[in-house]
Amino acid sequence: MKKFKSILLIFMFCLIAAPVMLKAAAPVPLNPVDEATCVSKDVTLAWEAVASTSATYSVVVSYNADCSDPLIESNEIDGLSFKAFLAYNTTYYWRPIATWGGVSEEGEIFSFTTHKAPPVIVAPDDDIECILGDLTFEWNSLDTLYCLQVSTTSDFASIYLDTCNITELGLTLSFDEYGQEYFWRVGAYENTETYNNGCMTGYSEPRSFTTPRLSPTPLLPLDGTLGINIFGTSMDELTLVWEDENDIDNYQVQIALDTNFTSLEENRMIATSAEFVQQITPDSTYQIENSRFYDFTNLVLEYNTNYYWRVRSVDSANCESEWSDYKTFVTPFAPIVLVNPRNDDACNSLDETFIWNQDNRVAKYHLQIFRDIGMLDTLLSQTGIRDTIITDVALDEPLHTYFWRVRSEDNNNTGFWSMIKNFTTTQIPPLPFTPKNGTSNIADSVLISWEQREGDTYQLTIAKDPNFTDVVLDSIDFLADEHKFYTDEYNTTYYWRLRAFNGICTSEWCETLSFSTAALAPPTPLSPADGEELVEFPCFLDWTDIDGATYYSIQVNDSLNFVKPTVYNSDNEASQSNILDREPYTTYYWRVQSRNTTDSSAWSEIFSFTMGGKSAYRPGLIAPSNESVKLSTSIDFEWDNVATADEYDIEVYSDEELSTLIFNNSIDLNSLTVEGFDFYSIYYWRVRSTNEMNKSEWSKVWNFRTIDAEYIEGPALVSPVNDATRVDPKTVKFEWEEQLRAAHYYMQVSKNEDFTDLIYDEMVFNRFQFLKLEFIQKYYWKVKTNNEAGYSPYSETYMFTTKEDPSGIEDDDVEANAPKLFPNPASENAILSFHTKKNGPVTVMIKSIRGKTVGTTYYSLSRGQHKVQLDVSNYGTGSYLYIIKSPGEKQTGKFIVK
Repeated sequence: MKKFKSILLIFMFCLIAAPVMLKAAAPVPLNPVDEATCVSKDVTLAWEAVASTSATYSVVVSYNADCSDPLIESNEIDGLSFKAFLAYNTTYYWRPIATWGGVSEEGEIFSFTTHKAPPVIVAPDDDIECILGDLTFEWNSLDTLYCLQVSTTSDFASIYLDTCNITELGLTLSFDEYGQEYFWRVGAYENTETYNNGCMTGYSEPRSFTTPRLSPTPLLPLDGTLGINIFGTSMDELTLVWEDENDIDNYQVQIALDTNFTSLEENRMIATSAEFVQQITPDSTYQIENSRFYDFTNLVLEYNTNYYWRVRSVDSANCESEWSDYKTFVTPFAPIVLVNPRNDDACNSLDETFIWNQDNRVAKYHLQIFRDIGMLDTLLSQTGIRDTIITDVALDEPLHTYFWRVRSEDNNNTGFWSMIKNFTTTQIPPLPFTPKNGTSNIADSVLISWEQREGDTYQLTIAKDPNFTDVVLDSIDFLADEHKFYTDEYNTTYYWRLRAFNGICTSEWCETLSFSTAALAPPTPLSPADGEELVEFPCFLDWTDIDGATYYSIQVNDSLNFVKPTVYNSDNEASQSNILDREPYTTYYWRVQSRNTTDSSAWSEIFSFTMGGKSAYRPGLIAPSNESVKLSTSIDFEWDNVATADEYDIEVYSDEELSTLIFNNSIDLNSLTVEGFDFYSIYYWRVRSTNEMNKSEWSKVWNFRTIDAEYIEGPALVSPVNDATRVDPKTVKFEWEEQLRAAHYYMQVSKNEDFTDLIYDEMVFNRFQFLKLEFIQKYYWKVKTNNEAGYSPYSETYMFTTKEDPSGIEDDDVEANAPKLFPNPASENAILSFHTKKNGPVTVMIKSIRGKTVGTTYYSLSRGQHKVQLDVSNYGTGSYLYIIKSPGEKQTGKFIVK
C-alpha cells in the first residue's frame, strides 16, 4: 500500500512539471561539431529536435560567420538532417532554424572546414581491359601520404585492397584472376598529423579495369562422348558447343591427341559474327541464348580415336581468356562397307543373306532393315551381331523394295552408319493346292492345281525322283492355275514342284510334293473279245499279265452295273480263268482287277460276251511241274480235270519249237504214264480238252529233263601205265580218260594192292592229278566217276614203281611244289593244290585282304601232294589269302572271288 502511494505521488509530480519540460527552444547543431576540420565535402548536417512536435526545420549554409548571404538555404525539412554537397578545402558556417506556431527559433551558428581535394589520377586510364599480371597505379603529388582502395564492386562495399601510408606517387600490384572487374580510387593525408588524426582528403573518382575473361565452359559433347553422338554423317561434320558471351568477337578452338595439346589436329580461330550457327542444342540443358555452336567441316580425324578439345575467347583488343578445361570425345568407328545384297539388286530371296566387310577393331554390329526409304517402317533392328554375315533373314513381302544399313556398335564405341542400300525381293513360290502331298493310288491322271497371282506365269516340273534328274514334264509357260497330268507308269512315285515368274523375277521353288500311282495296273481284258457272241462253254476269261500281281479278282454279272456280281479269285499268276456254271445264250459283263498281298488295282474296262453252248476249255497242267529236272525215264503226266471234256489230247516234243513230236495220245482220263524217255534229255508237253462241240486251246507248254544215266564202269586209266617202272616220283602225273558229264572224280593211291595203306584218297575235279611220292616205292592207284545219278564203279587198278633217288637226297622242287588254286578268279568252287613235307595235321585258313578270317578247314594228311576243294560261293567279291599250315612249314597264296 505504501508502494502504491509512492508511485501515485511520482505520477502527479510529472503532471505538474510537464509544462516546464516542454517549454520551446531553438534547435541545437550536432554534426559537424563547431569548428570541425577534415569534413567531407558531401556532408550531412544534423541537429537536435525542439520541443514542439509540429515544428519544421530549415538550414542555412554560408561562407560568412553570421550566415549572411547564404550559399544554401533549405526550408521545410521534415527530418533532423540535411545532405549538403560542398567544395573541397573551404570553411563553411551553418545553423538550423525551427518554426512552429508562426514563430521561428534560430539555432547556434557552427563552422567547419572541408578536407582538401583527393589526388588526381594519372594512370591507368579508366575502364581498361585485358589486365593480367602487374598493373601500376599513378597519381599527382599532394603533400605526404596516400591511400589506395581496390574493390570488386563499384560502391566499394567489397574491398579487395585497402592500403595507406603510401609515400610514392604510385603503386604496382599484380592481378591473376580471370574474368574480374576491379574499381579503384586514391586518397591522401596532408601530413603525418592529419594521418594520425584520421583526416583524409577523400577519395578520387573511382576508375575501373578488367582482367581477361574467364575461359569459356565447354558444354557439348560431354566429356568422354562417343563420336556418333556429335558427328553428322561423316567425320568432317563435328559440332562443338560452349558457353557464350555476347560481346566476344572470336574464339580459339584446339583439338589434339594429347592432354598437353602438343599434337594438334585442329587449331582454329572462329569469328562469332559470321561462323557460328544457331540451332537447338543436342542437350536441352543448354539454350540458344547462352551457348555457342560451331560446326567444324573439312576435319581430318582418325576413326575410333580419343581426342581432346578446349576453347578460349579472344576479344576485339586481341585479349585472350584462359583456356577452358579440356574435354574428350571418341571418334566413331569407320562406316561399314556393305557387300550383299548389292545396291539396286532385284529378285532377291525372301530368305536373304546379308554380308558386310569385317572391321577387326569391332566386336559387334547393328543391322537395320526398313520397308521404306524414309526409314520409318522398320522390319529389323538387330544389335549385338558378332559375325559379318546374317543368314536367312525372313523378309515379309515379295516384289518389295527394302533399304538396309549396318554400323559398328559395341560396348566401347559406335560407328557411322554405312551407306543405305536397297534391293527388291523376288516373287514368292506359288501355293500348291492339289494333289495333297503323299496322295497315293492315282490311276491314270491327276489334276495339279495351285494359287494364281496377278502378273505371274508358272513353271511346273514333274520327275520320278526327288532330285528332279528323271524329269517327265518341265513347262514354263503356264498362265492358268492347273494342269491335268497323265501318268505313264504304275507303282511309281512322282515328285512335282512349282515356281512363279513375274517380270524379271523368278521365285524359289515351292516345297517338293509327291503323289504315287496305283501299285498295280488294271489288266486289259483279252478274250472273249468285247461283244463276242456264241462263246464256247466253258468260257475262259483271259487278260494281260500285270507285273507285281500275284492273283486277280474277276467280276462276272448279267447286269452292266454289277449288282450282286459273282467274284472269282485266282491265287496264282495265271492271267486266265475258267468261268463255270454260265447259262447258255446269255449275255454277261466282266471285268478284272490285279492284286497282291498289299495292293489292288482299279477295275479294268468292262467287256461283254454272249454264251453259246457248253464247250471244252483249256486245261491247266499239274505234273510234272514246269522245268523240273532229274526225272525218271518213266513220267507220270497229270492235268486239270475239265468238267466238259470228253477226252484229252497230250503231245510230247523233243524241242522247244514243238517241231519234233515224239509222243501223242488221246485219253479220257486226266493222267497218263509214259515210259521210254531218253536219259539226260529235255522234253516239252501240252494238253487240250475235247468234246463233241470243239477242241479247247492247247494248255501252256511245260518242260522237264530226265536224269543222267548211271556209269556202268569206271574211267579208263592212262598214266602212269600199268606196271610202269622207274617212274620219277618228284611229280607223278596221274591221268585218265574224261567221262561225259562227270561232276568230279575220286582217286585212291596206296602202297599195297588191297588199298589198306592209302597215301591219297581225295576228290578230284580234273581228269588228272599230280602227286609227289617216295623213291624206290611200288604204288597202286584207281579212279571212279560221279554224276547226278551217282558214282561209277572203280576203274581197274594200275601199279607202278618209282625210281631210285640219283643223289641220295630228296630234292624238293620248290616251284613245282608251290601251292596253286584253280580257277583263279573263282566264283563257286575252286581246287587248292599244295605239297606237305611231313605227315600230320594240316590247317587251311582263308582270310580277307584286310585280315579277317572267313573260313578254316582241318585235315590229317601224309607227306606229299594234295588237292582240296574250296567252296567260295559265300565269299563276297574281292581279294583273299589262303594260309596252309603243316608240320614244320607255312605256305600262303592269293586268289580272287568274282
